[in-house]
Amino acid sequence: KEEKKVNKNIPSVLPSGFIIRVNERNITMLDFIDIDYEDKANVIGSYALDEKMMKNLSESIQNALKAISE
Repeated sequence: KEEKKVNKNIPSVLPSGFIIRVNERNITMLDFIDIDYEDKANVIGSYALDEKMMKNLSESIQNALKAISE
């Protein structure tokens, strides 16, 4: 989990949904999808995360949910 400032070189995207899969090596594949004008699902971002990164992501999501609900 990085707390330092990072350079952002791509715009934010609001996906329609996501797909999470875990392979036999316990690598989590996280795909963000969007629906086009013909109702076809397209992957707009795809990330492979190891167990440590998934735990960090889970913690960050929980913290964001707490902040939203306060």
